[in-house]
Amino acid sequence: MSARAPKPAAMGPAAGSAAASPPGSAASLGRLDGLIRRCAALEDPAEQGEPMNRLDYLLLALATILLPASIILIGGWL
Repeated sequence: MSARAPKPAAMGPAAGSAAASPPGSAASLGRLDGLIRRCAALEDPAEQGEPMNRLDYLLLALATILLPASIILIGGWL
């Protein structure tokens, strides 16, 4: 067996817009600046919203654990 370098991944439609502007171009730097502003906003406590309360945690558990588990159980009986 010969050692070969891995083939580059094919670019899908989502990667096409990022490949449209070369690194260092004005459009690429504009996207980078926007990303930096969004990341900085995440660190600001005023932008993080309200903490979750008991009802929020109950609804989260219902939607992510209890409801899917009950659907799986019902599907198993049918």
